[in-house]
Amino acid sequence: MHSPVSYNSACNPELEKSNFTAFMGYYQTAWHTLSVYIQVVKSSNRCFAIMFPARYRTAFTCKNTIIFLGISSFFCFSHVTLFIYYGCYYFYSNQFYAWSFYKPECDESPGAVINLFTQIALVSFTLCLDCLILGLLWKRRTQNTRSKHGNREKRFFFQTCLTSLFHAGMLIPPRLLKPLTTNQFLIFLTGTPSMMTFHAMNEFLFVAFTLNTIRKKNDSHVTAISKTTHTPMNTSTITPA
Repeated sequence: MHSPVSYNSACNPELEKSNFTAFMGYYQTAWHTLSVYIQVVKSSNRCFAIMFPARYRTAFTCKNTIIFLGISSFFCFSHVTLFIYYGCYYFYSNQFYAWSFYKPECDESPGAVINLFTQIALVSFTLCLDCLILGLLWKRRTQNTRSKHGNREKRFFFQTCLTSLFHAGMLIPPRLLKPLTTNQFLIFLTGTPSMMTFHAMNEFLFVAFTLNTIRKKNDSHVTAISKTTHTPMNTSTITPA
């Protein structure tokens, strides 16, 4: 599956295809798939923290996360090698501003099929995890165990859930909506513009939640310092000279 990739027979591949554009097409496909794997890590991280808080710090260490991302990267770039093996080269369509295959049959090649179902499985898995997290948080709320820690969990859940939906938005338009229309402008919208819009929304969401977290931490730090510097002196312990 190649989110911003579509095939357009009206373009002239010979004028637009080059080794560099083929390489960049492989590059963006691999990294987009890796971004979906990273979303799995984020959802799994929060779900494990809620379900097994005692073992969370030992399971989600920096080393274990790096190992998982390394294995994920291997699988992502393995998809690309299948494209190369079957002669599925890219060119950049100046008409649709999207990466396209040189041959239309490459859309059904093993690499494309594996990449498509991998991303569908990963996005579905993260959405299931998000639903599980929501159920656990709702259960805690009904049991009157609401706390500041629970509020942080809920904010993280909404961030993770919305990010999963944005990844689904990157996946659906170019692969499922594009074949339903012959309108050239709509085909154009389901390509790179759709991909970049959901990417931008995802990054904006990340920045917004990060800034909110930093602001709350700074406010707590300032409040703690204020309480320390304005603590009244206990005069009952002072004895006269």
